Amino acid sequence: MHILYLTSGFSFGGAQKIMVGLAEQAVQRGHEASFLTICPGNDYEERLQAKNISLQSLKYEGRFTPRNLLSILQLREAMEEKIRQVNPDLVHEQLFIPKLLAFGKSMLGGCPVVHTQQDTSPWWPKGDLYSRLQTFIERRFSRRTADQNVAISEGVRDGMVQAGLVNSKEAC
Repeated sequence: MHILYLTSGFSFGGAQKIMVGLAEQAVQRGHEASFLTICPGNDYEERLQAKNISLQSLKYEGRFTPRNLLSILQLREAMEEKIRQVNPDLVHEQLFIPKLLAFGKSMLGGCPVVHTQQDTSPWWPKGDLYSRLQTFIERRFSRRTADQNVAISEGVRDGMVQAGLVNSKEAC
């Protein structure tokens, strides 16, 4: 099985560290692993090379704002092309931006998509307009992007349910 890990960037962080560990375990169990990052930077290059895990980046350096909608749509097209080239059996994505860009499984070649939620988002409980908009967007994309939503803890799963991203039966 070829697993493509999709993440925002590859600077040292909790989600990135977990994804690298998962990819290493997959390779150790006989699977193929690849990474596709949205933004440039790679704090894991030597570690990935040692395990024969490929890494590609879209090298996007813009901001994700409504003003940049055209460049974001172009980025989505570039991501779709890279995914077609890799031809994975499974896409595992984490973090907000990859979830938005991976919207619609048809652009992922129809392969299954797993989303892992690392923590409760800081905007879910807030009531300001921007936070409500972020939560609304995430609600829409959570159900339409992933075949399976995985929470790293019961508390995170409960937060996902309370924010309306999934119902209690949809997340594990």
